[in-house]
Amino acid sequence: MFEWRPKIEQILVAVAVGTFVVQAALWWQWTIDDSYISYRYAANLAAGHGLVFNHGEWVEGYSNPMWVLILSVPALIGIPPDVVAKPLGLAAGIGSMLYVRSLLRELGVHWLTVVCAMAWLGTSVALILYSISGMETILFALGITGLASHIVRREWWWAALWTAIASLTRPEGVIYVAPLVFGLLIDERPWSLLEIRRRILPLLVPLGALVGWGLARWFMYGTLVPNTFHAKNFQKQPILERIWHNLPIAWEVVEGSVGSLFSGGIAIAPAILGAVLLLGKRRAWPVLAVPLCGFFFLTVSGRDWMSLSRFLIPIVPVLGVLIFIALDRLRALNTRLTTIAVLVLTIAMVGQHVRLRQKVAVDLPKGKGHNPAMDSRGHVALAHRLAKLIEPGDDGIMLNEIGAVGYYSGGRVLDTIGLIHKDVPLLLKQGVSSDVYRFFSEYPKVVALHDHRSRGRKEMYYRDQRYLAWMELSGLYEEIEKAPLADWRAYRIWHRVGPRPEPGQGLMGRYETPEGVKERVDGMVHFDWRRGAPHEGMPVDNFILRWQGCLSLSEPQFVYGQGRDAVKVMMNDEASPPNKLWAAGKYNVTVHYEHRKGDAGVTLVHRGPGEQPTAVPPAWLVPEACPDS
Repeated sequence: MFEWRPKIEQILVAVAVGTFVVQAALWWQWTIDDSYISYRYAANLAAGHGLVFNHGEWVEGYSNPMWVLILSVPALIGIPPDVVAKPLGLAAGIGSMLYVRSLLRELGVHWLTVVCAMAWLGTSVALILYSISGMETILFALGITGLASHIVRREWWWAALWTAIASLTRPEGVIYVAPLVFGLLIDERPWSLLEIRRRILPLLVPLGALVGWGLARWFMYGTLVPNTFHAKNFQKQPILERIWHNLPIAWEVVEGSVGSLFSGGIAIAPAILGAVLLLGKRRAWPVLAVPLCGFFFLTVSGRDWMSLSRFLIPIVPVLGVLIFIALDRLRALNTRLTTIAVLVLTIAMVGQHVRLRQKVAVDLPKGKGHNPAMDSRGHVALAHRLAKLIEPGDDGIMLNEIGAVGYYSGGRVLDTIGLIHKDVPLLLKQGVSSDVYRFFSEYPKVVALHDHRSRGRKEMYYRDQRYLAWMELSGLYEEIEKAPLADWRAYRIWHRVGPRPEPGQGLMGRYETPEGVKERVDGMVHFDWRRGAPHEGMPVDNFILRWQGCLSLSEPQFVYGQGRDAVKVMMNDEASPPNKLWAAGKYNVTVHYEHRKGDAGVTLVHRGPGEQPTAVPPAWLVPEACPDS
């Protein structure tokens, strides 16, 4: 006898998947800028440079090793990572949907409810956007959903495999070993010696994957955690204090995200009811552990800069299971009224998804408040501009959104956030706010700074303001253009017009630390430490610094010091006030800076008659006394 219901279910599920694919195609050009970080690592690995961002600089600036390794495989045969990432993400999104269907059927949910669940997922803005974002987010979601599905079916080896994939896709994936362990512990089979072995062996899959990658990380990078952990967690805060601090933030994120991810809050009550109903199915208890793991990580990590709370998105499919289990129980009341109510509620949820295409402004490229880094097309255009300003092996590009610019420009990148630099998070953690010196001591060829901090706020980021002040006084950089990223934000681009210091140029700086006197050659005496220390190990207040060397003037100049505290400049043992004009010649110069409290900074400046002051350039300085002195 022909079974028409399974056929109808298959057709409607196929329609839901097709809807998912069509909507993904409409947003195909939408890419998150951070995804290009993974692309560059994968491309460098395939090209034989290793898992590095800048050639020769072994720093793990990615947090998704499985995704990077997957993208590197097609790159070996010449298929670029940016070409394969979106199809792979889309496939992972479809796989997550199919795993939800399998999980619901395994839990005894009616076929009509399963179709409703597929319709809801097939129109999910969260899943659609992140499936084609280029990020590893939906591969992580697939791992978590596959884990839950196979646990319910007691297929432990498959569950262990998906746990291992999730663990290597995201650092927080390690906590999803907990549902696997929980499922093995509550298995109804008796605890014989043979059964204990059977339950332990699957655990070796994720544990072996984690240990293996940990050893590989230590061998390559000399650390047990990725550098992204240090870059985003440099605050001196104990873990318990951090959790307590993040609890209200986590609740705010969850509360706001439920409105975006789950149809404007319509599904909050069904999700809670579904969790309660699952308590009656012992083998499904580990499924409840999945959202708990996600919320726990959100509490520990706090708010992330990306919108739609991407740490919640991987558990969207499993939360959808809870929602539709509750709706199925309502349908099981066997009244036409409740069946109609379930259908109406599902339609409302699907309709809310469609409306979110216009409402989720922080995610969608045309939204009024969207973060430009969530739509990388502006960054891609910027990358092609900057590629024309640098040469292979040149001095590089300095900016704080390194994805598309790093991938398409091919140049060396200085990341002001510190994702790909080990020392920057360490400086911040130690309270050494010397990032201005850290980056400009390399005299990058190009510097790109945001002109606005956020929509409606006209000022630059505080850090960018410091960089701008340094460049304006340095005399080495010239602003050449603005590259638009959104209707309210652009990158202001500076190009270095002065030469980098050559070996043997600059003044010898003397830094007194608790470990003793540290000396180094500074190409320019031009620093802005603010509330930071000028050198590792030094205090932020009450210190004295001195620079010495030889200054050559080719024409008469005023030479003096500018600083937030007492600055004294000596030329051939004679004080050099701002109003004294020095003739052309060579002078033994000493810069003495004494700082007591508050912001700190000092610059050795010069100006010709009628000119604006700028920092003394490195080419005028040598760190030894003048030859004829």
